[in-house]
Amino acid sequence: MALYDNAKRRVKPSGWRNKTRVELRKRAMPAGSPLTSIYDGQTCIGFTVARGKLGIEAFTADGKSRGIHPTRHEAAKAITNGEATS
Repeated sequence: MALYDNAKRRVKPSGWRNKTRVELRKRAMPAGSPLTSIYDGQTCIGFTVARGKLGIEAFTADGKSRGIHPTRHEAAKAITNGEATS
């Protein structure tokens, strides 16, 4: 739906009033959790922590670091395989 002023010229919508509920919800919700737990069945075997531009750091359940990885998938593999890289 376009907004028009009195001269029938199109006015560019701006501000939160012209946003849909979905657009507002996307802005309010974070992109993802910085902490993710890794489970094998019902047993927690480790977790990953987002480190911003550095990547994703993997930890075993007892808190030992398994290094920093570019993706969560690779970090999870390092936990399950027992690899330590950085």
